Amino acid sequence: MYINIKLARETLLDPVKRFAYDRFGPSMLEWRGSRTKGDYILAGITRSAPLYIGSTIFMVAYGFLGYLQSGQYWRYVTLAVIMAFEMYTVTRPFYPPILSNVINPVLSRLTQHPPYLPFQALSLARKISVSIFIAINQLAPQYKPQGGAAGTKTDAAANEQIDRLTVLGRALDAETKRLLGLELSPFRDDRQMEGRARDQLKAWLVRNEIRNDPGVSAAVTRAIQRRSQGSEDEAETAGNSR
Repeated sequence: MYINIKLARETLLDPVKRFAYDRFGPSMLEWRGSRTKGDYILAGITRSAPLYIGSTIFMVAYGFLGYLQSGQYWRYVTLAVIMAFEMYTVTRPFYPPILSNVINPVLSRLTQHPPYLPFQALSLARKISVSIFIAINQLAPQYKPQGGAAGTKTDAAANEQIDRLTVLGRALDAETKRLLGLELSPFRDDRQMEGRARDQLKAWLVRNEIRNDPGVSAAVTRAIQRRSQGSEDEAETAGNSR
């Protein structure tokens, strides 16, 4: 008890230790090798680095394995914001503006809670980040576009239908060739007649396709209308001349 009281008194009186205590909490009392503010900052960062490095490796590994895909970007953003806030807090000679200008004044006016020290604000920020991670895990899948496994199943079904259509098309082509061969079977021994039959069949198919084509039909209709109108004009001109 005597040692703790003595260390606490030294911390309050020594500006360097007071600086370290405000930013790193009571754990700085165990850092015997630290003498200056730089020593305490380096020691504090060294002890905090494994937390952020481990968290980053964990998220990268799980993302590589296919887990934690929903809201992955916001997890990295949250981790980067917390890390930047801690680096800013422990390396500045003053309290963070959000703590000294917003949080502590609000607490002093609305509650009886004592003002937060920087290390307490950092601890609170880490807890909030954990809550944000949990919220992302719960909410991100709800706002994720319909895709993933459902999209994969849809693509697989579409590919299966395309394969079926391809098989049906090949079967129809084979059946058409068989029927054509059956129709031409009477001319099989007569090469000349078989050739003429093929040519006539091709000509019929071409004419049929041309007649059924909407563009060709429209052009024929316009030509007939122009011819009819020209005939009427000629008849009218002949009548006037008489």
